[in-house]
Order: sequence, then C-alpha cells, then structure tokens
Amino acid sequence: MARPQKSDSEKAIALIRKNEDEYKAYKKLLQKHLTQEKDNDTRVFQWELGQLIYQSTEDAKKDNKHYGENFVDRFSVALGYESSSVLRSSARVYERWPEEKDGLFNRELKKILNMKSKADRRLSWTHLSHLYWEKDKEHTLELVHKCLDHSWNAKELHQHIQKQRKSERKGVGGRPPSMHKNAADCMENMQSQLNAFLNSWENSWFSDDFNLADVIKTEPASSNLKDDVEMLVSVMDEVVDHIAKISPKLSKAVDDMTKELNGEIVKKIRATSEQKEERRKRLQRKSHAAKTAKV
Repeated sequence: MARPQKSDSEKAIALIRKNEDEYKAYKKLLQKHLTQEKDNDTRVFQWELGQLIYQSTEDAKKDNKHYGENFVDRFSVALGYESSSVLRSSARVYERWPEEKDGLFNRELKKILNMKSKADRRLSWTHLSHLYWEKDKEHTLELVHKCLDHSWNAKELHQHIQKQRKSERKGVGGRPPSMHKNAADCMENMQSQLNAFLNSWENSWFSDDFNLADVIKTEPASSNLKDDVEMLVSVMDEVVDHIAKISPKLSKAVDDMTKELNGEIVKKIRATSEQKEERRKRLQRKSHAAKTAKV
C-alpha cells in the first residue's frame, strides 16, 4: 500500500521542528491564529503577527544557531498562506510602528487606524504596508488625509508614493544615481551581486532537505510546478545567453583595466627613473660648481 503524500504544510512543520527556537516561535504564531477573534480589527491582528515575526527575526540574528531569514517562508507554508508576503508585510508595519516603551499599542498607528473619511471608510492593511516607506510622521499623516479625502485605494497610494520619491531623486541636491567609476568598480559590483545571489540560494530553507530534481523524478508534479520549473529553466537559459553576449565586453573591460594598471605602473617606474636621473645631474652640477668655486 502506497504511503500517503505529505502536504506542503506538513513538510514545512517537519522542517520547523528541527530547530527548537524556531518551533517555539511557530507555536506562538499558531496560537495567535487559533485565538483570533473575528470581531476584532484585522489590522490590529496583522500588527500582532508582525510583532511575533519581527521579534523572531531579531532573536534569530542574535542567536549563534541562526535558523535563517527564510523561516518566514516555512511559517507561511505551515500556516496555509499562499505566499510569505502577508507575514513579511506584517513585520514591516510593526517595524515602522513598534510597541510603545510602556508596552502599549503604538499611539501613532492607533491614531491612523481610527481616522476615517466622510463616507466612514478607513485605511486598509495594504494602505499601511505602503505607508511603511514613509518615515516622517507629519508627511505620513498628510498621505493618510489624502487617501481618505480623495478615496485612494492602496494601488493609487502606492503610485503616488512612487511618483513622489522619483521626483525627489531628480530634485536639486537629491542623491545622484550610482554610476560605475571604472571597469574595476563595475566588475566588483557584479561580483558582489553574484555572491549575494549564491548566498541566497545556498541559505534557502529547502537547500539541505529538499532536492527539486529528485522530487520531480519521484513524485507526480502538478501542472503549476511543471510550469514554474519550465519558466525557471527558460529564465536561466536567458541569463546564460545574456552572459555569453556580454562576455566579450567583460573580456575587453578586463583587458582595458589590465592595460590601465600596467600603464600606471610603467608611468611610476619612468617617473622614478627620471627623478633619479634628475637628482644625479643636479648633484653633478653642484659638484662642478663647488670645484669651480675652489679654483
């Protein structure tokens, strides 16, 4: 008799159980879901989830047995969320409006949650997740008023913030875009991005206990999974093709950089030689002048 296939949630929970601290954090999160009261403000519930996720992240950073930032992905799967964006946005909102020092709910956020339009509408949780990027309190309240007065949905608020930030970057005195100074700077930046990508892959939550290739061979894959794999392969092929196309440029950049460095070295050697020769001639002139003076 064939063994029943484990669900994604069961697999995630099995991985979570392997780390005691992570499992404790997950149980708190699960308990919060189980005790949620339907009559309560869901935005407050999301903030409370964010408090648990944010605290777990901070604890994980301080602990030598760091179980990785991707534990949020495992929690999301274990709790039945379609993606980790829900828990991650909760953590961001809590980071923006954390618990007060006296242990009470954040006063600024409480004020925002209670604000409403003439039509008795309030901001949604998605509105709050976009307001996370605005750190200035006064400006944040201005945006809240605009949302309520003009009945902006979350998408319209996001577009307004993006447009505003873009115009600020173009303004006088704004931060100029980061440009590569030379070939060496360009290659160093590319190497840094590549290392970040490799570290992200190596530290992914399934890397040690999950082999995608083996799963596809041994388990019946859903159509969605097949589509995702095909898309990933296609994207990787495009990356390889793109690298092949730009490799001549990279080779030329390396050659130019090498020539540039060699040129600088040659210049220094020549300058040093010229200085030595000039010093020798100067000493000869002094010696000749001294001998002439004695005569």
